[in-house]
Amino acid sequence: MLTVSRVTTDIMTTITDILGDGLDDDIEITEDSALTDIGLNSLMLARLIVNLEQDFGRDPFSDGSHAIVDIHTVGDLIAAYAEVKPHDA
Repeated sequence: MLTVSRVTTDIMTTITDILGDGLDDDIEITEDSALTDIGLNSLMLARLIVNLEQDFGRDPFSDGSHAIVDIHTVGDLIAAYAEVKPHDA
């Protein structure tokens, strides 16, 4: 399994990269941050999922173990990916 620490770091970094200059300096991204509150729209979320699938080698939403509609916070996303084994594990 992926470590929660690695998943957390990679997800936070990827979110920051996707938001880029659109990230408000006053917003701190934490596990409790709602994806909409940090400025992540549906297109950005799709890009995030694709990037994370490339990074981790799996998509927890494609096998039915998680539903994307249940992901509301950064912590929800971390929990979904922390339970996924990479292809080469």
